[in-house]
Amino acid sequence: MADRNRLISLGTLAATTVVALLVVGCGSGGASQSEVRTLLAEACTEGEAREIGLYIKNLDDFEWQEAKLTVTKGGETYLLGSQGGHIDDSRWVLLDVPPQSVREAEPFTDPSEFTTRGTGPVPNNPNYARPLLRLGSFSHLQSATISIRTPFEAEWTGDVHPCQ
Repeated sequence: MADRNRLISLGTLAATTVVALLVVGCGSGGASQSEVRTLLAEACTEGEAREIGLYIKNLDDFEWQEAKLTVTKGGETYLLGSQGGHIDDSRWVLLDVPPQSVREAEPFTDPSEFTTRGTGPVPNNPNYARPLLRLGSFSHLQSATISIRTPFEAEWTGDVHPCQ
């Protein structure tokens, strides 16, 4: 009888340990996988009129890889992309951005590289495409967003201000 009680106690202890390990393991793993970290960045412009350059500065101590960049002006969000399109399109230009401590940021000087699709109703015509709108200048930008997936998922959004 004592052996049977000892086996039941050991079995209960083993089962409790396994359940506890599963709860701890699943709980912490799930939270870290869906967590989006915040990048350290700065967006600023330098120059005047059509000669304005946009700087995106990596203030982190690691390289941003496969970074996606958008800017907002006049309520429209423009993406840095070779073909333009909607924000969910796969036509992004992906950037690798080293930290400022490794290499100073170089300006984007061609605002037409940033595009969006026009808004408004789409007629019931499968051949109809909304017009492609190109950013005309970097003056009066409201905000910028950069998001990365490598080395981990992270994002930064902030105001665009004159460079100091």
